[in-house]
Amino acid sequence: MWSLLLAASLLATPSLASTTEIAQVTAVAETGTLLFSQGDCLAVRVYSQSSYTHVAIVVKQADECWVYDAMPGPGVRRTPLAQYLYELTPGKVEVFQPQRPIEGPSAVLMQRYLESQLGRPYQVRQHLTGCACVGVHCSEYVTEALMAAEQITARQPARVTPGSLLEGVVEGRVYALDRACELTTAPAEVPEDEGWCGRQCRRSTACCEAVCDQLSRWFLCRSK
Repeated sequence: MWSLLLAASLLATPSLASTTEIAQVTAVAETGTLLFSQGDCLAVRVYSQSSYTHVAIVVKQADECWVYDAMPGPGVRRTPLAQYLYELTPGKVEVFQPQRPIEGPSAVLMQRYLESQLGRPYQVRQHLTGCACVGVHCSEYVTEALMAAEQITARQPARVTPGSLLEGVVEGRVYALDRACELTTAPAEVPEDEGWCGRQCRRSTACCEAVCDQLSRWFLCRSK
């Protein structure tokens, strides 16, 4: 069952418009860029009481951008920006930029913290207690990284949600919205000589993929 869900989640291909959006995000991304997304993950929605279900942070090294986040399954990871955005397809990502560049010692401290947590397991139950534990969730991880860079303060990072983090950094004028991108999938090509059997098979496959994709979003908290 799980392998079927994962296989279905890997089939989406970004449309030409989304490929352009990905290139535009890559062009403006800098160290400290925050990527917020709204997903269907039931666990995060219940715990956070917000439509924002995930947040990730970018570090730019030379000409390459890396996304750091905490996800169910792999835990804390580092992913190339383009790959991360492909994983969100189809979906919407909101790009927020720091009002003041995060550079010099602040950038070093932030990246050092982010790297030190790679491989740490994902966990969300500490949101209820506010106490740090073995695992970490996405907004807790990003909050602590920004604290390491002395960009923000938080009494209980474990209780910060993607929605509350977004509200805090915007109201505190630490970050501002750069752009919101809709990442869509390219329509499947239909063979000109497709017969009745082929059409029914294609529709059944598409239906199965859609169901698996939604189940993956609800229960596995996968981006796609």
